[in-house]
Amino acid sequence: MPESDPLETVNARRRLLANLAGFVVCEDGAEPARVVLADAGGEIIVPMHHDLREAGQWSFAAPNELDPAIELSLEHTQADEPAEPSEAEADRWMAYHGSTPPGCRLVSLSATFARFCEDDGGTCVAEGVLKANPLRSHMPGLCKTLNADRERLADACARLIGVRPESPVAVGVDEWGVHVRAAFDVLRLEFERPAIDEQSARRVIGEVLDG
Repeated sequence: MPESDPLETVNARRRLLANLAGFVVCEDGAEPARVVLADAGGEIIVPMHHDLREAGQWSFAAPNELDPAIELSLEHTQADEPAEPSEAEADRWMAYHGSTPPGCRLVSLSATFARFCEDDGGTCVAEGVLKANPLRSHMPGLCKTLNADRERLADACARLIGVRPESPVAVGVDEWGVHVRAAFDVLRLEFERPAIDEQSARRVIGEVLDG
């Protein structure tokens, strides 16, 4: 596969971060799934039924299976079933999405490439989408700042995405935005420019909260 364009990788990563709910698809079927990206990079955390775990290769299509905004080709490198995520990543999945669906367990999968369509209809393929979150060591403090005033956070959600959750909780921050857990979904507040360190993150978070 030719080396992917850096801009295409950025665009694919931003789409994936904005679409954490979709479908896991393999030759044996498809099922709805909510995911998180491992903060340390390299893996995506997915709840999966046993029948699908035996497939060995999957794709994650989000938000729709047949017309996805982003499609990720997934695989695992183990000889048997996919490995379970670390305790920290499993806890993070729970913080984002709550309990796993009945009969499922969380697994960690790697990605070979991502595919998405540009506005002009062209198809782009990108690698390196599951890179490490540069803000992972600062995330607890950044989330604490966001959650210090829930009314202000709810106002930001209403202003930026047109949804005002009653009890929003910031659960994740990455270089391109904030994930906010609402009653039935995870909302995404996007940054206008990337935040690659704590100082720049606090600056753009202030802009998000203040409008």
